[in-house]
Amino acid sequence: MNSQRDPLLASVGSEKARASEADLSVSVIVVNYNGGEHLRKCMGHLRTQTVTEFEVIVVDNGSHDGLLAHVLGDPRFRVLDHGHNTGLAVANNRAVEIARSSWIALLNNDAFPALD
Repeated sequence: MNSQRDPLLASVGSEKARASEADLSVSVIVVNYNGGEHLRKCMGHLRTQTVTEFEVIVVDNGSHDGLLAHVLGDPRFRVLDHGHNTGLAVANNRAVEIARSSWIALLNNDAFPALD
């Protein structure tokens, strides 16, 4: 984890509500570019998981579709805003750099995880 504050990282939720690195079972990374309804559904499925010791890093690759509306309200969810489309590989690698868990799950925004 990068210990310096990342100027691209827009934290969503309370700092106190975030789990410590040792408490997290996995960091889920979702790259989004104008995913709209897919992203909303993906975030909904992540919110309903019964295992709650995870974080979600949503990488916004320059979307214009109201991304934050689907991520707000859950302190486990963070947004890494690139401001432009960096591509999938760069976006995933950038999110891994700030992930708090040593376990990483890459999830497409049009994938809807079943209950654990």
